[in-house]
Amino acid sequence: MTGTATEANLAEYCQRDPGGETVQYGGDLTVKACIAKYRQQAGHASYRAVADCTKGSLSFFPPQGDPQTVLFPLAEDADTSCASGMPPLMAQFKLLCPKAAARYHIE
Repeated sequence: MTGTATEANLAEYCQRDPGGETVQYGGDLTVKACIAKYRQQAGHASYRAVADCTKGSLSFFPPQGDPQTVLFPLAEDADTSCASGMPPLMAQFKLLCPKAAARYHIE
């Protein structure tokens, strides 16, 4: 699956603020300034996720930085909070591998 970051995506990210950049979470940026920062960085960059349903893996390829891979099922103590960034990855795996996601109880 591929996609580009939209204004709504940037707003959700900045409101969730996993990096603690906004005033709400101890940083210096307003949510509006955070959105502007990431709009400038992300521009129209393309993001890509690839799943291997048999192996239970999802690889995420950001436009900058190294790819990351998540293996399912997650450990019982895995951080699935919004701040961890895991909910979007779980949703991507569920979309790409619905039968495997059901086996791993990904909701």
